[in-house]
Amino acid sequence: MQRGERPVRQRRRRARRQPRRPRPAAQPRFTLVAAGSFPDFATGLRYEELCQQHPAALRYVGPVQGAEKTALFHTSHALCLPTRYPAEGQPLVLLEALAHDLPVIASRWRAIPDTLPPESTLIAPDDPDALTAAVRALAQTPPPAGTLRRHFLAHYTTAIHLQALHAALTSVDHPPA
Repeated sequence: MQRGERPVRQRRRRARRQPRRPRPAAQPRFTLVAAGSFPDFATGLRYEELCQQHPAALRYVGPVQGAEKTALFHTSHALCLPTRYPAEGQPLVLLEALAHDLPVIASRWRAIPDTLPPESTLIAPDDPDALTAAVRALAQTPPPAGTLRRHFLAHYTTAIHLQALHAALTSVDHPPA
């Protein structure tokens, strides 16, 4: 050690006393786009506040339909529907996502599990940790391209729906007149 040089231990102590510079915020690896309406005014307001605080990570587009909805499906990587809405039965948006070959993460709620193929991810309602884990797992291992579209074509086209409806209606025993 040369004269006037401080031992390494002292230099480290002095370095620790200096305030740390804040690190720049990392860019999110995805953007969560919420479409449609919220269950109540307060939830919608809270999400809009969060969008203003985190514009690179959160966006709200409101109710969408037609070409705007199709464009949103084409630019999305997945559909997340962590619903617990009491009147939710078989949400049409799930079928639309399958038609666009989008992976789906949804709540294990009402008829949703019966609607989705095994390649979809079902989570418990009100479980944000499970939702986070599902999004991360999907980012690591998405289903093979075309899998979800094939499920849609095998189960939910107009022709298949009408065949099932016809079979249900003709199977009903009618009492003699």
